Amino acid sequence: MFPTKSSNRIWRPILLLLGVATAYFTTFENIADARFFLGFGLPWRLWKLYMSSTMEPGTHRTYEVRSCANMDKSFTSQVPILFKNCTNAVIDDLMFFEEQSQNVFPTCDKHNKKKSTFTFEPFEGETQFITEVPPCENKTLADKLSTLKLHNLTENNSYTEVHPYMMNMEERRIVRDGIDKMMLDKENNLGLTTAMVAPTMNYFFNGGEGAIGYPHAHLDHFLSFCLSAEKIWTLIDPLYFDHFDSIWSGNAQTMVKEKKKVHKLIVKQEKGDILYVPAWWMHHTKVEKTNKAIGLNFHFGVSRQIMFAILELGIRVFDNPSLFFSNSNGPKETKSIQDKGWGFSLFSTGQKEATRIQDEITRSTISHTFSRTI
Repeated sequence: MFPTKSSNRIWRPILLLLGVATAYFTTFENIADARFFLGFGLPWRLWKLYMSSTMEPGTHRTYEVRSCANMDKSFTSQVPILFKNCTNAVIDDLMFFEEQSQNVFPTCDKHNKKKSTFTFEPFEGETQFITEVPPCENKTLADKLSTLKLHNLTENNSYTEVHPYMMNMEERRIVRDGIDKMMLDKENNLGLTTAMVAPTMNYFFNGGEGAIGYPHAHLDHFLSFCLSAEKIWTLIDPLYFDHFDSIWSGNAQTMVKEKKKVHKLIVKQEKGDILYVPAWWMHHTKVEKTNKAIGLNFHFGVSRQIMFAILELGIRVFDNPSLFFSNSNGPKETKSIQDKGWGFSLFSTGQKEATRIQDEITRSTISHTFSRTI
């Protein structure tokens, strides 16, 4: 049966609409999310081919250094940006909702935390033994800061804590106004209530600890405020993902083996600087073991990023971030869904796997480093 003129008139606008929608949502974020969460690898390979064609042989993408007046670049840039000397605030100036506990993970006590352990084998150097622990204890932000301040720095005595807090719209406005007062450049555009999609605030406290010393990546973008001791960041372009073996640890796509030596960007972040890291850039941080380091991150999605659009819709409808609590008590030992090449693997994973994916989407948008390096 051949198509009639009448059926053509029906299908043409539908196909046109589908084409426009496909073009609109064909962003790097959605391509990467489809690969790592759904196993749909063809768009990823096409993206790599396109990127390779735009770069001179032997060259690499690098990070930019900008003034804080350009922070709106955080919502469009596909490379990291170091915004210099943005604030002279200390942690006490940016303690929001300090009497609240984290609202991302089901609460636990220190005796029943579920830990995940694995190793990272670099191309050169010694294998690292890693333990990931979710920040699920029922402790307030003020309690965690007080513990760090009282912590006695010794070589074998470290303290690491994370405090993720997912905000409703009114809380975002409170945080926006508080941060605006602390910024040296009043023309900055943090975008907390306008451009960020489903943002989460995340505090990091490190005392005598080497911070997050193994490469990992996740689907959210983030802005990292350095509020005390300087940090050294190692950033790796997602173009080099295939040079690693990796697993989904439950909180991030975690590298377990560097199969081929890759180009790494080394960024020194000083007190008052804000570092922007795009989605799916591998990264790890280092602080001196003799220092106490305090950081504040905002993790967020961007416009047209489908997974975050779904999450944001839920937040706006229910106005209750705690709705997105995980149903499990910590990271899982499951491996990431592997690239199946030409099609979706989700349809063959069953309901249990689909539930796990939905859980991971929420958790990875919120907090990705609940861990310490042994």
